[in-house]
Amino acid sequence: MRPNRLHLAGLIGLALLLLACRSEAQQNPLGPPDEASRRITLPRGFEIRIFADRLPGTPRFMAVGPDGNLYISLMSGGKVARLNDANQDGKADGVENLPFDFNQPHGLEFHKEGSVWWLYVAQVDKVERLRFNPGGSFTNRQKLLDLPMPAGHRSRTVHFGPDGMMYVALGSFTNKGNEPDPRFAAILRYRVEANGTVSIPADNPFALDPNPARRPIWAEGLRNSVDFLWTPQGKLWASTHGSDNVRLNPSDPPDNQPYEEMINQVEGGQHYGWPYCIAPVLGANLPPQKPEIPDPTTEARNPQSFDCSRAVPALFTLPAHSAPLGMEWGSGFTNFPKDYQDDVFIALSGSWNTDLPANYRDCKIERIIVENGLPVRSETFANGWRQSGQKCGQAWGRPTDLVAAPDGTMFVSDGHGGRVYRIVYTGN
Repeated sequence: MRPNRLHLAGLIGLALLLLACRSEAQQNPLGPPDEASRRITLPRGFEIRIFADRLPGTPRFMAVGPDGNLYISLMSGGKVARLNDANQDGKADGVENLPFDFNQPHGLEFHKEGSVWWLYVAQVDKVERLRFNPGGSFTNRQKLLDLPMPAGHRSRTVHFGPDGMMYVALGSFTNKGNEPDPRFAAILRYRVEANGTVSIPADNPFALDPNPARRPIWAEGLRNSVDFLWTPQGKLWASTHGSDNVRLNPSDPPDNQPYEEMINQVEGGQHYGWPYCIAPVLGANLPPQKPEIPDPTTEARNPQSFDCSRAVPALFTLPAHSAPLGMEWGSGFTNFPKDYQDDVFIALSGSWNTDLPANYRDCKIERIIVENGLPVRSETFANGWRQSGQKCGQAWGRPTDLVAAPDGTMFVSDGHGGRVYRIVYTGN
């Protein structure tokens, strides 16, 4: 029977769709199902595969280099590794450690100065950079600045802002007390010259402070902002770990407060409350915001009688002990559907120290939905690393960081399982 025009048009459309799906699969290849695809749940149309496995030295933060390769810090191993996928089959060919030793490397950032690319490496006690050369070698190692020691929270994160300045995040030294150095529990801001000279920008809010340690501070009262980013509107957003086991009332369970601050809008010269204040609202706290409330358990001396109405409250929170780590704006995930590209994705490692099984937090990736430039709600994007009744410390894995690959897919590091995953939208 001869097909009519409508039937023929349908067949042509189906053929074009199949060709498009084949082309997409060739551009974003998936290997055969593996342990990750069996364990991890994702929204319909997404697939996950293990990109690299058995990585030594606690994989942490990642960056994609000018060569298109993935670089990852191996924090406890003191190394930075390159994960190459030369045959573009969606799986790393191997692990190549750069020929340098680092002191607990964490944050990585490629930044271009003139015609030269540099890899910035934030370590527990300093920030260094390495010159990236054509062909993939690194030379001209330079120490840019020392960071205060000793460290309580040991992760250090470095990013360059749209203003060209270098921002460095340091967690607190204490759990609930006063800091031995004002640079702890803060985000710092520096100018880096082409020759590697580092200075305090004249428009830093404390640039003229009598205490030299306060001069690089951009914002303070951020207990542990492991990661931060800039929105398309140029706003600086940071997630922040809250202090442990706050009881607003003696009868409260110890695992419900303080709420974990997923989105703080960080502005120069502002204080974000720690160690005196905690977030008042679970979920969205949008303008006009409810002010932060006093933390009755803080061990910090408060000689200046810090008023919590001075603290800038978080825009969005999740339950206590969610433990936010790496965060990424969705615009880089061009393989994903358009509505995913307008949101923020955060790796949650799930805290180890919750004691009530009902309050065990998932180690997962959370999607923060953004509308009109503000975070309004969230939903789970990837989950399944821990089994019911497990803490994340005993789980199969814990997401640590996420970055966009050159093809618009998502890389996810796993500092607990020693892996990197790749998440691809196939539409199937």
